[in-house]
Amino acid sequence: MVKVTEKIKAAIREAEENLGSLVEIERRSKISHSQLSRYLSGYTQVMNDATWAALYPHIKDYLPPEMAHMIPGNNQVMLKSDFDHPDAEVKSANGRKFRAVPVLSFAQAAGFEPALEPLCDYLREHSDHQQMFVDVPDTYFALEVNGDSMSPDYPSGSIALVAAGEFPERGDIVVAKLATGQVVIKEYHRK
Repeated sequence: MVKVTEKIKAAIREAEENLGSLVEIERRSKISHSQLSRYLSGYTQVMNDATWAALYPHIKDYLPPEMAHMIPGNNQVMLKSDFDHPDAEVKSANGRKFRAVPVLSFAQAAGFEPALEPLCDYLREHSDHQQMFVDVPDTYFALEVNGDSMSPDYPSGSIALVAAGEFPERGDIVVAKLATGQVVIKEYHRK
């Protein structure tokens, strides 16, 4: 997902000016001019990766140099600075809500002690970045898998969405902190 920033809007406008119209961008990118208008108006604030991949070649010459990292396929991750508030929500044209969910490494998750501080405070202080998810409650967070200790089910780079504070049932996939302090993803079975 790519957040439609003012710089992206400016690049679309400049492409529109140089190509003559949004309809010409539509013809080249196969993205409807009405969808492009929703991005420009701010009605739709996030575009999916496929849309970004289709649009990028037609606006890349109008993007500032500091946005060179946003090449499609680069697994663009939205950073905290992309949002006004850690609990930022973005509504798409179809009314679905995208929420910025804090992402922790397994090492960061291992440092959480529920008796010492609330989870929301810990996430705000320790999360390095956020990932957009659709229609998730504000109590959710995510874990980023590094290494192949959880392959093939969770290959390195996977993002696991975690429903914090919910009670598991037999057979659910859970994130657990073991007595050793290690955080793991396992199937839940009560003995």
